[in-house]
Amino acid sequence: MSIFDNIIDDIFDDGRTPEQRKEAWIAQAIRGHGNVKPVDRATAERHWEANQEEGRKLKAERAKREAAKARREAINEAHRVKMRAEWKRKEDERVAGLSPEKRAEHDRAKQHFDAVRIEQARASVKYFQDELVKVLRECGVKPETAGRDQLSKALNHFANVNEGERSNAADAVERIRAKLGLSWSELIVP
Repeated sequence: MSIFDNIIDDIFDDGRTPEQRKEAWIAQAIRGHGNVKPVDRATAERHWEANQEEGRKLKAERAKREAAKARREAINEAHRVKMRAEWKRKEDERVAGLSPEKRAEHDRAKQHFDAVRIEQARASVKYFQDELVKVLRECGVKPETAGRDQLSKALNHFANVNEGERSNAADAVERIRAKLGLSWSELIVP
């Protein structure tokens, strides 16, 4: 389920039943709205059913895509696990044929290699964190409040009249929220 689905569910979760929502939609179609001319009840009901059918098709297509993606990921992960197991088996066979002295030397080298690899990964992460902090400070943003500042700037665009800018602002707000790893209730403090 995408963030769009969640937003739509929240927007339409107004306490009305689906039947009440349908009746309100049909009543609005009968009255006409904006540039849309009024229609009769039968036409409005046909439009409602067509919209519902389109929505069902879109949900089904999305579910198929997500299922196919999950299958591909599962197949890839199974392949990676199989390759790691095969490599480990071959490595264990090679090490088993070594003399005790060579095996001990191999174990020490492996431990050293693992420690070096972990240290390199930590140093890399630290370097990028430091660079990010430096760039934020150069831009005049306090790193401690960077996410909240970006969020407030994006939220200010909702007041814009341009529909495209509001849509882009909504996308930006969701990316920032996801990057911060917070839920909306944690992010919006009463």
